[in-house]
Amino acid sequence: YKLYRSNDLRDDIAFNNEIQEIRDASTAWLKRGDTGYKKRFTQRVVSLDAIPAIGSLLKAVGMEKLKVPDIVLTGDPKHIQFIASWYS
Repeated sequence: YKLYRSNDLRDDIAFNNEIQEIRDASTAWLKRGDTGYKKRFTQRVVSLDAIPAIGSLLKAVGMEKLKVPDIVLTGDPKHIQFIASWYS
């Protein structure tokens, strides 16, 4: 299936080769079942028993620790790295 048509066959071939790279990458992501997007979050444990006044109460009822999702601020998602590699 041709996605692009120009008057120059070389342009058609170059474009379709680039599209094939995208297809190959998306197929690999599909096989792995992971684009790397969810890896931008990590689990952190918050110690609620460190809160003055109510911390000891929370500890007494077994609620001294809380798991929360935390955004990882470093690094780009894999799909952005992949597309950016075309321009470097």
